[in-house]
Amino acid sequence: MRTSILLAIAAMSLLSTGCSLVVDFEQCTQASDCASGICGSDGICEEVPTCTKKSDCAALGSEAYCLARSCKVIDRTICPQLLPAAVFEGDENILPIGGLMPLTGSESDNGEGTIQGAKVALETINKVGVSGAKFGLIVCDTVYQPDKAVTAATYLTDELEVRAAVGAISSAETIAVTQSVSREKGLLLVSPSSTSPAITNLPDDDLLWRTIGSDDLQAAEMAALVDNLGKARVAVLAVNDAYGDGFLDKLNAFWTQSGRDITDADTFRTIRYESGVMLDTTTLSAIGEPLFGDGGLKPDAIVVVGAADAQSIIKGLEGAYIDSLPADEKPAWVLSEGGKKTGLLMSDFMGTWDRIIGTDIGKPKSSLYASFTTAYAASSGLDADNYTFASKAHDAAFLIAIAFGSQSDPFAATAAALAGSLKLVSTGEKAEATTSGFTLAISKISQGASVDFVGASGEVDLDPETGDNLQENYVYWSIDASGGSAEFGEYMVPAPE
Repeated sequence: MRTSILLAIAAMSLLSTGCSLVVDFEQCTQASDCASGICGSDGICEEVPTCTKKSDCAALGSEAYCLARSCKVIDRTICPQLLPAAVFEGDENILPIGGLMPLTGSESDNGEGTIQGAKVALETINKVGVSGAKFGLIVCDTVYQPDKAVTAATYLTDELEVRAAVGAISSAETIAVTQSVSREKGLLLVSPSSTSPAITNLPDDDLLWRTIGSDDLQAAEMAALVDNLGKARVAVLAVNDAYGDGFLDKLNAFWTQSGRDITDADTFRTIRYESGVMLDTTTLSAIGEPLFGDGGLKPDAIVVVGAADAQSIIKGLEGAYIDSLPADEKPAWVLSEGGKKTGLLMSDFMGTWDRIIGTDIGKPKSSLYASFTTAYAASSGLDADNYTFASKAHDAAFLIAIAFGSQSDPFAATAAALAGSLKLVSTGEKAEATTSGFTLAISKISQGASVDFVGASGEVDLDPETGDNLQENYVYWSIDASGGSAEFGEYMVPAPE
């Protein structure tokens, strides 16, 4: 029987014996109105039922789960995916990890492919579990928008008391969540894909980490690629957000150091555009005229800094300006890993295949990565090679689980305590992303020793001061259509002398 009903009966009993009693119930309209996080159907806050398994929470409905020994009802309109499904469908005590990913909108395919990597990690770890519990991933939809990411992160912390999350996917989302949620409410973030150099020194109380390298490294590789290809007139189209700011700064720094004059309008132009740009006539003209109109740059190469908009920009400029140019005047398109999407392999881009190149995170030639791709395909039905951040998300989830497992009481772990464990992932005995490696890592870290973590994406060397991954391997990619169908290929270009 609910606490509010019992109190009401007790009050009536006292009144019937002649005693007077004022009972002050905490009224509510939603769960966030209650310190307990549960608003009863009669508008009165209730105590949180404790639990050791899902069936202990049955009175709260089918979406109630035992999360870190407390019954919580998950709003599936905010967090549509619960992974692995078997954990949430079973009668389990769950150690919850959040997921902040775009499940709808322009980056939904990327978000889905990325978070499936984290799912594979938990499927491996749950073979041994922690303190009799299994890990579960509560994936909330960010729609690839910073404000939606903040809303989702706030829900995870306030309503579900989640203390760690994989994500977010974009630098702008990750920075917004760090500034608005993580530090104030205590949420550890491990991003598999946020590469902005601005993240390195972002004030974060040690709560922001990433398994991917900073664009401080990738921007130099992209600039070198353009130089090695001998492109004299270069245009950079950079998204107007934190990711674009950081990447552009590093591109310009490399080129300035290598002797390219980025102030010369006859050889270099920079154009900023808004994220989610709709290429209507006005917007297309604002980008295209400075490049191909009267007095335009007539670029040999166009560098696109931004993930969601690269394909629409290529299609728009090709159709309006480039298709009619002589073959020797058509520019190369240079993209980062965020623009390397399977849509580029479709017939819409056939005329540009031999002119699209870019940089990407290199895939390790290891048995761990091979095992990951096999497990990923079996678990999701997808090809991990098509999702740059899938293995990075795998390693992010694995590291969060190690941090929980190394606590004396994983159910009561704070975000700060989890961050303390991640500070010990840098050097020491090698711990691979396997069940035995998981057991080894939590044993060592719980004793204050550090480990050298090797995940599906390769060695992850976390800087204890900045949270950055100091190990990254970049490659160049192009589109190979020689076999009758287009596919991505990798190759290396010599560094400039």
